Amino acid sequence: MRYILRFWIWQHEADLPLSPIIPLLIYHGEKQWQISTEFHDLFDLPEAMRPYTPSFQYHLTDFSHTSDESIRGDLEVQVTTAVLRAILNPHLSDQLPTLMDLVFQLRKKQTGLEYIHTILYYLTEATERVSREELEKVLLEQGKKGESAMATIAQEYIQEGYERGMERGMERGMERGGIEEKINIARKLLNLHDMATVSEITRLSIDEVAKLKEAQM
Repeated sequence: MRYILRFWIWQHEADLPLSPIIPLLIYHGEKQWQISTEFHDLFDLPEAMRPYTPSFQYHLTDFSHTSDESIRGDLEVQVTTAVLRAILNPHLSDQLPTLMDLVFQLRKKQTGLEYIHTILYYLTEATERVSREELEKVLLEQGKKGESAMATIAQEYIQEGYERGMERGMERGMERGGIEEKINIARKLLNLHDMATVSEITRLSIDEVAKLKEAQM
């Protein structure tokens, strides 16, 4: 209801006619959706009060107990639905190769690569049923299929994870204030960034970073 009202307020302030809105709820929880789709049912109302209370329905799409065979639509819809359903599956790690095969079919779409990046981020952040290392392993297998898009995405995803790991290590080192920790982190970051960037991240001087770089050569 809040989303609907915000849109109508925007239209009103822009001096536009109000548009009819169909509220759509997409649910993929572990249990079936039990809440009524009638807004009125949230209240314990006497009949005389109903005309004075906002009333609308929302359209519910519940994927929690929908079979794969019953899902129809274009490729984006099928991939999105498959990912939403898989995220709650205790056997997600076993299903990853099949799921990634489906996800990578999007690579031929106009915005397919962005879509794939979004799905990988979602799988990384939204569940603990699969580790980043497991995802990296499956992505490397995709890269071995010889297609540049697959190899590029695998490389970018793995490098991003490496950089994030370095950042977390750097933050812990800064908290301890240890110069040795800063130096160790700087050595690793030099494989990914220029000296100025490493200096800014670690707060080591340019001269100190330059000496580390020379020692690595």
